[in-house]
Amino acid sequence: GYMAYKEIKKFADKNAAAITNEIRKIAESFHDRYQDSTKYKKLRHGDNHDDVKNILKKQKEELTDNEKMQLALYVLYRYRNNIFHGNKGARSWSEYHDQIDQCVRIMAFVIDNNLTSLSSERNN
Repeated sequence: GYMAYKEIKKFADKNAAAITNEIRKIAESFHDRYQDSTKYKKLRHGDNHDDVKNILKKQKEELTDNEKMQLALYVLYRYRNNIFHGNKGARSWSEYHDQIDQCVRIMAFVIDNNLTSLSSERNN
């Protein structure tokens, strides 16, 4: 289904109980990666969301499962947008192989666990 930025936190809050150790580790690796402001600026591509910045300001060990889920979904959301609409064209995909692989694993987690967004429930 469709996911807008404004729904990511609600989706994370609703589905955080399903988080696995694999998704926690992916979120933690994203947390580590985006401590680098240059990498974070490329990721967000104009987005400026205080809730994501606040997650990145925390120590990794302090993050709740909700925040880890939110960060993982936000990075997935941005990679999807950057690949299809932004600055991560096919020529640069090999540079982001690890992050794209992690995003695919997040998508598989969402699909395999039949996680739902609030908007998809309204449409049923």
